Amino acid sequence: METAQVQQPRRKGLSAPAILILVGTVLLLARSGLVERDMIWQMLPFLPIAFGVTLLATRLRRRAG
Repeated sequence: METAQVQQPRRKGLSAPAILILVGTVLLLARSGLVERDMIWQMLPFLPIAFGVTLLATRLRRRAG
C-alpha cells in the first residue's frame, strides 16, 4: 500500500513583481522628465543585477524559514 504524499503549495516569488515595479518606476520618471532617457540606458545593466539580488534574497528567505 502506497502512502499519498501531500504536496505543499508552491510559494510565489517576489522577484518578477519587484522587477516590474522597478521598470515601471524608471519609465514613469523618464516620461515625467525627472530622468533623462540617456540615463535609462546607463541604468539598464542594473536590471539583471536587481533581478538576481531579489531572487537570491527570496531563496535565502525560503531556506531560513
